[in-house]
Amino acid sequence: EAITEKLNKMAMDHCFELLTPKNNNPFFSHTVFNKLISETGDIRIWSNGTGMGGGSLKRLPYPVRALMDRLQSLSGDNKTAVINFENGKITGISHNYITGGMAETYAKYPSVSLNTSLVRRLPQGKLLALATTSMHPDMVKEMWKKSGLGALIDSMKGEMPFDASLLNGTFGSNALFAVMSIPVTKTESKDEMGMGRIASMFKGIQFIIAMPLTNKARFEELKASISKAIKELTPKEEEGMDEEERGPVKLFNSFKPVVKYNDSLCVISMSEEVATAFLANSGTGAVPEWLQSASQYPMVWNMNVRELINTIYINAGAPNSKEDLEAKKVLGMFDQLIVTGGDYSNGSVNSKMEFRFTNQNENSLKQLFDLINTMAEQKQKAREEDGEAVLLEEKKEETETITIQSINQEGVKEPPPPPPPPPMEGVKKVPVKKKN
Repeated sequence: EAITEKLNKMAMDHCFELLTPKNNNPFFSHTVFNKLISETGDIRIWSNGTGMGGGSLKRLPYPVRALMDRLQSLSGDNKTAVINFENGKITGISHNYITGGMAETYAKYPSVSLNTSLVRRLPQGKLLALATTSMHPDMVKEMWKKSGLGALIDSMKGEMPFDASLLNGTFGSNALFAVMSIPVTKTESKDEMGMGRIASMFKGIQFIIAMPLTNKARFEELKASISKAIKELTPKEEEGMDEEERGPVKLFNSFKPVVKYNDSLCVISMSEEVATAFLANSGTGAVPEWLQSASQYPMVWNMNVRELINTIYINAGAPNSKEDLEAKKVLGMFDQLIVTGGDYSNGSVNSKMEFRFTNQNENSLKQLFDLINTMAEQKQKAREEDGEAVLLEEKKEETETITIQSINQEGVKEPPPPPPPPPMEGVKKVPVKKKN
């Protein structure tokens, strides 16, 4: 115990040493770092971008590596985040300090409010996840040019499976991605859509991608280019393949999303019924309450964790096992995750995160520790139960009764006795004296 206490004290002293500010530390001369230190938060994070991803990017193929380099140019080097554990939720604020040409572009085009017109087209159903964004149209064009993405994609035409340059100038400046639980009334056969088996696996869970079109003819050219590339890259079943090898091929071939579009809008879904309903909707649906309060931001992302878990459990059937019930109870403590961002102010692109818990009255950090303790107890209990089961099995094997069956001896003759042993040679008999 004395050694353990000494090691714990050494570890604690080392932690306090790391946390104690030092006047000669170069971090304290950094403006962004000092600004972060002055903020109130349970956890504060700062990165100056050094040593992040450089080595791993070099191992990627050239087209991917070059694309990632350009995307990184849209971001700044200095990034900070502040996380707080509050009652019923975890909140976070992050700042991405951009510089140079990107900073000039953000300053030139003020952040726009979220365009909810696509959200209003969503069909009836349970919204499980949503991501939607809006940007100034001219800002998109300028960032495409300044980042070098346009020139890079033009230079890689021969190395890419489709003409990616058609992406520029085809779509509008807002987009939507949604995951919903929607009971589809129409049974789509495999011959018609190729999705009969997949649709039954997801049991009504549908995804929707929607983007406004600014150039229908250019979109049709892009669609034809992508369709040709998919056809060429689609794996085919070959003779001699076993069932394990055929599985991924069948799954890939059955993945055939539906693309519907008109002069001004494109929608992609796994169901023709859902895609048609979205396209035909005039945009008169209601906007979720949580989204209304975040509409001032150009980007919003939400995941309804509790509804998603409930939907999965309902689709899988009522949980019967003890493990399923315990897992559902543990996961049921989470409500939803909401992320907003994209607005530019004070030299940084800012975003906010809010992870809501079902219990709004207790501190979120305490709830997390309780969750860890519960999971540890369940794991320990499962180990003990497994150990008891093994001991019972071993005991059962030791005390197992062995029954010896008697053999019927009727009609079986006993073997004759063995012959006497031969006399021993060279051994003299000792005379026996007679008694008088």
